[in-house]
Amino acid sequence: MSLNKQESEHQKDPAAAKRASSPLDNKYIWTFWGAVLTVLIAAHLLDYMLPGVPERVIERYIMLVFALFLAVFLSKL
Repeated sequence: MSLNKQESEHQKDPAAAKRASSPLDNKYIWTFWGAVLTVLIAAHLLDYMLPGVPERVIERYIMLVFALFLAVFLSKL
């Protein structure tokens, strides 16, 4: 019964429900794109700093770190 009451409250004021979830969504969006940018910069820096290491090796480890980030990031959603 209380579930129907909560649903009807959200239907009456959908803008309030959207405002309540909006800052949380923005935080996750900024965190994700910040991590993407960090990985991109790290890959370019490592490629520049380690000229003797093949690019595929650098990419492999960068993508491993990014996969670990995604696992933690998605588990917290």
